[in-house]
Amino acid sequence: MKTYTDSYLYNKFPEYQKSIVEFLVKGERLNINDKEFEDIVYEFKHRQIADYLYKILKSPKVVLIIAPKAMPRSL
Repeated sequence: MKTYTDSYLYNKFPEYQKSIVEFLVKGERLNINDKEFEDIVYEFKHRQIADYLYKILKSPKVVLIIAPKAMPRSL
């Protein structure tokens, strides 16, 4: 089975592993049940973005993280 670490870009740029670990360690987990998050959910409904994206957004299996430093665009 091939994993993300076997990909061409991941092997070409070793700093990607550092970026991913830093993002996961320093990132803040968003609470999708929080009242403030309802504004984001409202925007999804209001803009009529694809229904499957809304389902992904509200899924308990998805964890949303915001970090102080953005990950590289290719990730």
